[in-house]
Amino acid sequence: MPDPAITQRDIALAMGLSQSAVSHALTGSRKVSEATRAAVREYALAHGYRADPMMGALAAYRTGKRKPGFQGTVAWLTNFRTEPGWRLPPFTDYYEGAKAFLETQGYALDTFWMREPGLSPKRVEQILKSRGIESLLLCPQEKSGTVLDLDLADFSVVTFGFSLLSPALHNVTANGFASMRGLCEELRNRGHRAIGFIYSRESELRSLGSWIGGIHAAQVLDPDHRAVPPFCFDGNPAALGKWFRKHRPDAVISIDPAPREIIQRMGLAIPKDLSFCLTVADPAAGIGGMRFDHRRIGEIAARKLIGLHRARERGIPESPEITAITGIFDAGKTIRKRRNNA
Repeated sequence: MPDPAITQRDIALAMGLSQSAVSHALTGSRKVSEATRAAVREYALAHGYRADPMMGALAAYRTGKRKPGFQGTVAWLTNFRTEPGWRLPPFTDYYEGAKAFLETQGYALDTFWMREPGLSPKRVEQILKSRGIESLLLCPQEKSGTVLDLDLADFSVVTFGFSLLSPALHNVTANGFASMRGLCEELRNRGHRAIGFIYSRESELRSLGSWIGGIHAAQVLDPDHRAVPPFCFDGNPAALGKWFRKHRPDAVISIDPAPREIIQRMGLAIPKDLSFCLTVADPAAGIGGMRFDHRRIGEIAARKLIGLHRARERGIPESPEITAITGIFDAGKTIRKRRNNA
């Protein structure tokens, strides 16, 4: 038979501490010194201690340190080169949306930086388990094609988008394909027939090619559409100008706002001479496109994760589920209605 799990009482007896001191140390309380906290955590990890989330919930209820109904902690795992590197839109909105929902369900959301110096994947697993964490939200990766070397067998996991190449996990993402089709339809309804798309290789890798797939589908399925080949923008204004003059789009959809200024420097007025929009609208700047509620995406991911945890679905799924959210059209101030002169 396997050895019984080590308890806080066992740790207290072994280290000559009170059980309350061990409990304070494992929860990070400042009622014990940093040296004691570090020593207890080290001992707990070395001896395979794993907190019981349900006992933690009971203890929190009894002591009143957390509101009744506390269920446990969810980890927000980040994998950027620097600790604050993940704090970019829309990732921060994902986090805030997830956190707000989890709090209504009795869960805390704690950020955990996987690339902290000295941390190995095995160490990350041990720390998460020692803290009683069984559910993980993986922040989008810094670079597309990332492979994560982490044993997830004991965790329920949900991620965002497709920047994580392996393992394949349940994820919640913007529906680039359907959103691009909807955006092209809105532009077509406003009389545009030569819609150009400016993209970057990294953005398409992160979206699994969904935006470029949507523009190709729109060109094939719309018989009145004058096909304009998508342009991969690498920051070269001359190359962009050459593409623009050759294909003469009457509307431009871009992943990045930078081409807008380049087009204007060519002597073209937006929206007088052509419409310009982004795949993801920027209402603050008045740039049209598809508007996404990123906090809602975070909430949906958290809902999915709690469902997995309650169903005790752990590890890498055999058939990952993708929840894709379609954007809402926002004309902004950069899209104009024009007559169909095709």
